Amino acid sequence: MFSGKTEELIRLLHRSQISGKKILVIKPKIDTRTNSEIASRKRSEITKGDFKKFMDLPATPVEMAAELDQLIADDKPDILALDEAQFFGDWIVAYITKLMSNQSDMMILVAGLDMDAWGKPFGSMPQLLAMADNVQKETAVCFVCKAPATMTQKLSRSETTVEVGDSNIYEARCRFCYKQPSEL
Repeated sequence: MFSGKTEELIRLLHRSQISGKKILVIKPKIDTRTNSEIASRKRSEITKGDFKKFMDLPATPVEMAAELDQLIADDKPDILALDEAQFFGDWIVAYITKLMSNQSDMMILVAGLDMDAWGKPFGSMPQLLAMADNVQKETAVCFVCKAPATMTQKLSRSETTVEVGDSNIYEARCRFCYKQPSEL
């Protein structure tokens, strides 16, 4: 949350476009914060204020493997980029495994949260991390004490694990400022 994962993904994809690579960017349909794009956000002020869109890139919302099959067949990308990968269903792991064995020349970039608001492995991310040739882990700035933050603080006691949202629902926290949602 708020660590620059999507910003870094967009930066890498912009560089790839400059070098002439054809990219296909997908995001989970469940993420309705933006329509047909991925976007990074930043605060306009250091200590307070809403997050505003900073960088964006067109993306296609996807829910099933068949949709992704069609996109890849139509676009024939050099690079497949997945944003918010923790929200894709379990099908994405089998799909990426198949791509890695059948499409060895396609680069696959994945951005997502590795842990949920309870500090547990999140969705398909543990499997995708294990399959990766390279992993870059970003940290945020703790909303409370400004230390490096690796935890996602849910601001309500809601037990809903999959809840897409921004700073109205979540904050980045360091391990010392983080509290289990049930402790709020």
